[in-house]
Amino acid sequence: MKKTHSEYLQSSKNKKKILIFGKNSTLAKKVDDEIKNDNYQIYRITKKEINFIKEKYSIKLRKKILKLNPDIIINFIGKFDLNNKATKNILLLNILPTWEIIRIFLHKKIIKKTTLIIIGSSSYRSPRKKYMLYASSKAALNSLVKSAMEYFSDTKMSIKIFNPTTFGGKHIDGFNKKTNIDANKVAKGIYRYIKRDKIN
Repeated sequence: MKKTHSEYLQSSKNKKKILIFGKNSTLAKKVDDEIKNDNYQIYRITKKEINFIKEKYSIKLRKKILKLNPDIIINFIGKFDLNNKATKNILLLNILPTWEIIRIFLHKKIIKKTTLIIIGSSSYRSPRKKYMLYASSKAALNSLVKSAMEYFSDTKMSIKIFNPTTFGGKHIDGFNKKTNIDANKVAKGIYRYIKRDKIN
């Protein structure tokens, strides 16, 4: 039976909202495939729409989050490069977006249960001589997330970081053979966390 307009609006209103940053990354697309047929409203943001390297990104970010008021935020934004190509953009893109999202909630009364999911890298656990800046930035990201977990421990904000064996955007397929990374497996892990959080 076809839904009436009011029933459709009510159904949409009851759907949980997921806000995805870095929608064009390989892993983001895998996660998108997992959740798109479920009962969610999905909003996708590219790095071009909110550019964390340019000025005034924080105003756009704040407006987007406060207006949408998502139940779940997933940040896939990041940058990988070897030592000979490394620039400060690795630091900016691997740490800054997560910090700016967290900072919004530092000064916001969290009325409803909100989940922030961050994509890190297993590189944070030990030195990586071929990509030192990248590994260091992921170590800093993990430290930031752990501190945020403690800060929000008594609130309705929950934070989770996933650290795949090797992560990146377009280069992830090239690493599949070298590191046996399974992007599908990582995506399913993120989806299971989302579903568990939904039930709780």
